[in-house]
Amino acid sequence: MKKYLLSFGALAVAALSMTSCLSDSHNDQTYRLTYGNTDCFNYVTDHETGESKVVLRPNYTFSLNMTKGELEVEMSNIGLEPSSMRLPALKFTQNANDGLYESKGSDIVPLYASSGTLINSFEFRSLPWRALPTGPIPVYLVNFKVDNRYSVTVYPTTNWYLGRSVATNEADGSAFKFGQDVESYYAVQIRPEKDNDPSKLIATLSVFGAKYTSSMAPFNFYIEKLPVTLGPNGTYRIVSEPGQELQIKRGSDNQVVEGKTVSSLYIVGTLSRGASISYEFNSEDDGNFGVVASDLRYLLYDEKN
Repeated sequence: MKKYLLSFGALAVAALSMTSCLSDSHNDQTYRLTYGNTDCFNYVTDHETGESKVVLRPNYTFSLNMTKGELEVEMSNIGLEPSSMRLPALKFTQNANDGLYESKGSDIVPLYASSGTLINSFEFRSLPWRALPTGPIPVYLVNFKVDNRYSVTVYPTTNWYLGRSVATNEADGSAFKFGQDVESYYAVQIRPEKDNDPSKLIATLSVFGAKYTSSMAPFNFYIEKLPVTLGPNGTYRIVSEPGQELQIKRGSDNQVVEGKTVSSLYIVGTLSRGASISYEFNSEDDGNFGVVASDLRYLLYDEKN
């Protein structure tokens, strides 16, 4: 079994000791998770026409019955007809490697939906009570296919990633590794360029605890208004233009950091796993560094595994 570290204060409560949010006559322990509105958006693909669209502000409710090991799902504003559905209870398990709760199902007949509607496949991954820095975004994967025609992937608007990064000093080739604790992490936010207009999405990359040499004090910065492209199977890509110098801003006051830029930014993310991030960090004071974070995940793993 891999050793993993539950980050940002770890868990609020353990599954066996948490208080019931819902209960039935048998006093089952149930955790109810609401997910939607600005937390996520749907990417809907029509396989007959080949067209895809972004649907803003969907809503999901996930009820995890910890006693029975069952997941109930309610959804609305999903961008299809019917726009609202409730699924019968699905079994879930806890992944032994990373602790995430997972559920899969196939050929599911929704409750109270129009006759003939069929969920061909459904997949869910979450760590519902994980603590995050700016609010809980605990759902990492929701995919489902409807009537053998429509695929729906639910993208979190903010994706948090942990893992080790290597900064290589371009002057002497020396390498420094950072991100071996939860003081350093990344966030990728994807949102509409204009409010309530899904026709164009942009991204913001935030870097927390950046540290490129042993003597450098860690600092936070972000880069905004990045182009983002969504792809099949819950993927996305962010690539800066060749030779483009990207301004960085401080998160504390949103001011441009003078004398420091980022270039050659490349990000590829996959909702089922994590992301890879690389960029050039250029500083008048500290030098130039090539930074690579090749295996970012939702949890921080023991370096030996």
